[in-house]
Amino acid sequence: MSDITFRRIVLSALSLVGFIVYANTLLFKEINYDGILYLLNNPLFKDLDYYAKLYDIYDFSLLDEQLGLNSDITTDFMMRPVTYLTFSFNYFYTVLIFRL
Repeated sequence: MSDITFRRIVLSALSLVGFIVYANTLLFKEINYDGILYLLNNPLFKDLDYYAKLYDIYDFSLLDEQLGLNSDITTDFMMRPVTYLTFSFNYFYTVLIFRL
Protein backbone atom coordinates (compact mmCIF):
# COMPACT_ATOMS: atom_id res chain seq x y z
CA MET A 1 0.00 0.00 0.00
CA SER A 2 1.41 3.36 -0.96
CA ASP A 3 1.83 6.25 1.45
CA ILE A 4 -0.82 8.34 -0.32
CA THR A 5 -3.39 5.54 -0.12
CA PHE A 6 -2.67 5.06 3.58
CA ARG A 7 -3.11 8.78 4.23
CA ARG A 8 -6.42 8.80 2.37
CA ILE A 9 -7.67 5.85 4.42
CA VAL A 10 -6.64 7.48 7.70
CA LEU A 11 -8.19 10.83 6.69
CA SER A 12 -11.41 9.13 5.63
CA ALA A 13 -11.57 7.13 8.87
CA LEU A 14 -10.98 10.23 11.00
CA SER A 15 -13.62 12.15 9.06
CA LEU A 16 -16.12 9.33 9.51
CA VAL A 17 -15.43 9.04 13.24
CA GLY A 18 -15.77 12.82 13.63
CA PHE A 19 -19.07 12.80 11.79
CA ILE A 20 -20.39 9.92 13.88
CA VAL A 21 -19.38 11.57 17.14
CA TYR A 22 -20.96 14.95 16.30
CA ALA A 23 -23.91 13.80 14.17
CA ASN A 24 -26.34 13.94 17.08
CA THR A 25 -25.74 17.69 17.43
CA LEU A 26 -27.37 18.27 14.03
CA LEU A 27 -30.75 17.53 15.62
CA PHE A 28 -30.60 20.48 18.02
CA LYS A 29 -32.58 23.51 16.94
CA GLU A 30 -30.88 25.92 19.32
CA ILE A 31 -27.16 26.59 19.29
CA ASN A 32 -25.43 28.72 21.88
CA TYR A 33 -23.64 31.48 20.01
CA ASP A 34 -21.65 33.01 22.83
CA GLY A 35 -18.91 34.41 20.61
CA ILE A 36 -20.50 37.85 20.64
CA LEU A 37 -20.42 37.99 24.44
CA TYR A 38 -17.06 36.34 25.09
CA LEU A 39 -15.09 37.43 22.02
CA LEU A 40 -16.52 40.21 19.91
CA ASN A 41 -17.42 42.61 22.73
CA ASN A 42 -14.62 41.55 25.08
CA PRO A 43 -11.81 44.11 25.44
CA LEU A 44 -9.77 41.94 27.82
CA PHE A 45 -7.93 39.81 25.29
CA LYS A 46 -7.46 42.74 22.90
CA ASP A 47 -5.06 44.44 25.33
CA LEU A 48 -2.13 42.45 26.71
CA ASP A 49 -1.93 44.63 29.84
CA TYR A 50 -4.88 42.76 31.33
CA TYR A 51 -2.78 39.58 31.54
CA ALA A 52 -0.37 41.36 33.89
CA LYS A 53 -3.32 42.40 36.05
CA LEU A 54 -4.25 38.76 36.64
CA TYR A 55 -1.73 38.63 39.51
CA ASP A 56 -3.95 40.88 41.63
CA ILE A 57 -7.23 38.98 41.66
CA TYR A 58 -9.10 41.59 43.70
CA ASP A 59 -8.31 44.45 41.31
CA PHE A 60 -9.00 42.23 38.32
CA SER A 61 -12.39 41.24 39.70
CA LEU A 62 -13.35 44.93 39.76
CA LEU A 63 -12.76 45.26 36.01
CA ASP A 64 -16.25 44.06 35.17
CA GLU A 65 -17.71 47.09 36.94
CA GLN A 66 -15.09 49.48 35.56
CA LEU A 67 -15.48 48.31 31.96
CA GLY A 68 -19.19 47.55 32.15
CA LEU A 69 -18.70 43.87 31.39
CA ASN A 70 -20.65 40.81 32.39
CA SER A 71 -18.99 39.25 35.48
CA ASP A 72 -18.83 35.92 33.63
CA ILE A 73 -16.34 37.45 31.20
CA THR A 74 -13.81 38.42 33.84
CA THR A 75 -14.27 35.14 35.69
CA ASP A 76 -13.78 33.18 32.48
CA PHE A 77 -10.69 35.24 31.67
CA MET A 78 -9.21 34.51 35.11
CA MET A 79 -9.93 30.79 34.89
CA ARG A 80 -8.71 30.28 31.31
CA PRO A 81 -5.75 32.59 30.70
CA VAL A 82 -4.06 30.25 28.21
CA THR A 83 -7.22 30.00 26.14
CA TYR A 84 -7.59 33.77 26.08
CA LEU A 85 -3.91 34.10 25.23
CA THR A 86 -4.60 32.10 22.07
CA PHE A 87 -7.55 34.40 21.36
CA SER A 88 -5.18 37.37 21.73
CA PHE A 89 -2.71 35.77 19.36
CA ASN A 90 -5.45 35.17 16.78
CA TYR A 91 -6.79 38.71 17.23
CA PHE A 92 -3.42 40.39 16.79
CA TYR A 93 -2.52 38.11 13.89
CA THR A 94 -5.80 39.00 12.18
CA VAL A 95 -5.29 42.71 12.83
CA LEU A 96 -1.74 42.49 11.48
CA ILE A 97 -2.70 40.59 8.34
CA PHE A 98 -6.02 42.20 7.47
CA ARG A 99 -5.49 45.61 9.09
CA LEU A 100 -8.92 45.59 10.75
